[in-house]
Amino acid sequence: MIQMETTIRFAETKDLESLLKIDRLAHQEFPDWWDCLEASEMKKLIGKSKFNVLVAVVDGGIVRFLRGSLLENNRLYVDDIFVLKELEVRAWENK
Repeated sequence: MIQMETTIRFAETKDLESLLKIDRLAHQEFPDWWDCLEASEMKKLIGKSKFNVLVAVVDGGIVRFLRGSLLENNRLYVDDIFVLKELEVRAWENK
């Protein structure tokens, strides 16, 4: 089994293109359910609060991200979680 090291961190402006790519892929998979965000909207989410967008990085690339909202009493409401299909395939192949 191949171990893949995953790093979880807050999204940064430099991640914008990767996040938009994953967002577009989600729309392709679920066109009736998910509308893509504009780059300016995603940028606002990244800059709004460090709790709004978290990313998972494997081998230097973003493979998933979580979008959420910080609620009262420091609770996090998860709006969406996106995972690249390639990661799912690699995980199953390595079992």
